[in-house]
Amino acid sequence: MKNAGKSKFYSMDKILFIILLALILIVAVVSVWALLIRPRAAPQNPDANGIEQPETEAASSIKTFNGIGRLRVPLKTDSGAESTLIISPVFLYNSADRALTEELAARLRDFRKITQDYLASIPANDPQLSDDDLLKEILLERYNAVLRLGHIESLYFTDFMIIN
Repeated sequence: MKNAGKSKFYSMDKILFIILLALILIVAVVSVWALLIRPRAAPQNPDANGIEQPETEAASSIKTFNGIGRLRVPLKTDSGAESTLIISPVFLYNSADRALTEELAARLRDFRKITQDYLASIPANDPQLSDDDLLKEILLERYNAVLRLGHIESLYFTDFMIIN
């Protein structure tokens, strides 16, 4: 009698083990199918009416260039007090244009130097510092002057702060 009870127990273990293996196999097959076999759907963007439209190639290749980073520029002051301008210039560019993308990466030092040299030449009390549109226009003109394989359309500042 004792052996009959053990055989039921062992057979129950075998059944549970087979069910567990089947579940693991199902998860593995579905994962492989989802990652490798299933075709990728095109990304969708809803338009103004809520209807999903596929992204155009041009729109999907526009990226934000923030490689210049945050710069701390010491400003000239008449009183001898220290003022620092913290600025982070960024701009949009077409990442599909390989030549421009590579030139932007190669010109990082130039962009930083242009920004620091120009802003350091402005006195801290100059009203030009409060006109960020004028600063953007001047820096944009100077950035485009060093670029040979393309140009930048517009410039933005994610940080713009004067610390006295």
